[in-house]
Amino acid sequence: MYFTCNRSALTNSINIVQKAVSSRSTLPILQGILLSVEQDKLILTGTDLEITIRTEMEVKSSENLRFVVDSKLFGDIIRRLPDEEVTITLKENNLAEIRSGKARFKISVMNPEEFPETPKIENAFMISLESDLVEDMIRKTIFSISKDDIRQVLKGGLLEFEDGLYLVTLDGYRMSIRFEKMEGLNRFKMIIPGKTLDEILKIIDDTEGNINIGVSNNHACFELGSTVIYSRLIEGEFINYKQLIPSSYNTRIKINTRWFYDSLERASIVLREEKSNVVRFYINEGFLKILGNTEVASVEEEVPIELFGDRMEIAFNPRYFMEALRVIDDEEIYIDFTTNLSPCVIRPLKGEKYIYIILPIRI
Repeated sequence: MYFTCNRSALTNSINIVQKAVSSRSTLPILQGILLSVEQDKLILTGTDLEITIRTEMEVKSSENLRFVVDSKLFGDIIRRLPDEEVTITLKENNLAEIRSGKARFKISVMNPEEFPETPKIENAFMISLESDLVEDMIRKTIFSISKDDIRQVLKGGLLEFEDGLYLVTLDGYRMSIRFEKMEGLNRFKMIIPGKTLDEILKIIDDTEGNINIGVSNNHACFELGSTVIYSRLIEGEFINYKQLIPSSYNTRIKINTRWFYDSLERASIVLREEKSNVVRFYINEGFLKILGNTEVASVEEEVPIELFGDRMEIAFNPRYFMEALRVIDDEEIYIDFTTNLSPCVIRPLKGEKYIYIILPIRI
């Protein structure tokens, strides 16, 4: 029993499913990739029991076959083979032979019956979204997912549909909201683990058309072309994020996004070794002054602004601003302030496609 395929295509498929393979599991089967050949189609599957990734590719096969190989060993071998056709033959004594050009390997295989079953998404609630939209929503919010193991619901992103589609993340210091006005969907909400969102973002570049999302029994599947990601959803009630959005401001500035980002990046050079990592903003008529000080260096820079309202002095962790500014495509933005102890809000000049809320640092 054997199959042959293109080495480059096989390498790409291995790279995709390896994202779900557990590197720390004590169970050897979870460190493996399941290979299933059915009618000249190779299906590769990797899982860590929380997330399962399955992808398929075309091969030429003698008959159907299934076996499990060690993910790291198999991947390392295939990546280093000559860029020629690869033939993999299932032998007796639990061995698989890998041949390409003059190279020949034999590796042990594991029993496919011991490999965990792929989650069944039956009678699922289904939605279909444009891949470009999904990519943009994840890219604009994923950086503010919490790393805190105590608050599990914040270790993912809330995807919900009410008057439009929302993806919301927060970590206790800042909150990111990406909104898309749309109609035609029933109301729903789910908390997607951060790891799943991260893997979708890595795979989505090669996806054309729509992404189909199915939800059933606290699991979701995401169909991205020839690849499907199955993920356990996070249980629990997400924070009422709309109550956290300030309804008014005393100070508003209009500022050039790139100029502001570049200034904060320069200030971060001085603050790089400091644990406090604080920059002060002095908001005046016509300019925002950025100040940073350490024992060995200091920085001062002014960025042009348009001021609406009161002058203000306030301090922030610059990283929280930079991560938001990095994904904003608009040339200019509004930033709203209430007091120097209240969160600020980053908004677009028009519409409401995104909102970033950042807590200040008491000085």
